[in-house]
Amino acid sequence: MNALDMNVNSYAYLKTTGPYWWKATLGQVYRVYQVIDIWNSNSHPEHHRSWTCSEDGCVCEVHACKLLTTTVSIEGATADLQLPESGCKNGNTVKIDSTSHFYLYEIVVTKKPESDCTTIAESWDKVVTVPALPVPHGTALTLSCLEGYTNLKESEDTATCLYGQVVPTEGLPNCRLMRERVSDEITPASAEQSATFNDDAANHGAELAIDMDLGTAYIADLGPDTHLPWLKLSLVKLHCVESVIIYDSLGDPLITWTCSEEDCDICTDTQSHCNSYSLTVSTEGAAHYLSSISDCRFGDTVKVESNDAFSVTELAIIEKQGQLIPRI
Repeated sequence: MNALDMNVNSYAYLKTTGPYWWKATLGQVYRVYQVIDIWNSNSHPEHHRSWTCSEDGCVCEVHACKLLTTTVSIEGATADLQLPESGCKNGNTVKIDSTSHFYLYEIVVTKKPESDCTTIAESWDKVVTVPALPVPHGTALTLSCLEGYTNLKESEDTATCLYGQVVPTEGLPNCRLMRERVSDEITPASAEQSATFNDDAANHGAELAIDMDLGTAYIADLGPDTHLPWLKLSLVKLHCVESVIIYDSLGDPLITWTCSEEDCDICTDTQSHCNSYSLTVSTEGAAHYLSSISDCRFGDTVKVESNDAFSVTELAIIEKQGQLIPRI
């Protein structure tokens, strides 16, 4: 162990019959930045050779390192520990191997500076930390969503500032921009469509048009037996539908249909979409009631059709309150 005794006048001499190696255990996992061999030259210690480490390994570019290879590794139960690894090598063990016998006077292992965390990853654009950055190394953090976004995860997400990088304990919040329900909005019981784009219901299914999530979108494709793609929403029971609104990804109304007793042909939009879409409200179940309400369309089914494949980020169905009279 003379290579670690702080005395540059003593040394470790590896002269066995091979293999030739020297190993030091660090006691815990560090972000190792450099491994330095200090050589005693005329009683004046100097850096004789050094290995600079990165996530790919430790490299020495001087001729004196030609026969030596230095590796930093994690041994033991901490092998699954996740630390930032940028411009350093994570490890609790340093090993120097050689092709022949060699001397080591004094080995110095340096770690990456324990710098403050000042920013988070660019991909975390909807995530904020509590407390707010900057924070010093070792600070425990809570991860939450930007104002206006909702975390769909039930559990709280945490992180730690380690060596200038915010490291999540398990994962990130699932931050979604959610639409708020409007007054007198009907919650559809189910949604179906003519055909799913790319047969990918998880990413383009009809239910995504009514999931309140402005980050998802339903995409209708042409069905095998129709020239008009459609989206149909079942309301289960009868309602008097006053209007139907399609929203864009920011939650702003894109298309609005206003209904009368006969139809829902009054359409307003922001980007000339009305010519490409039509909307009908109909009764597919047994109509056991009559409506005494005016300026709305009585029905239990809402259907949107288009002359081409189309997408819907969010759709809201608004009913007009009033009395339903039992059919005699």
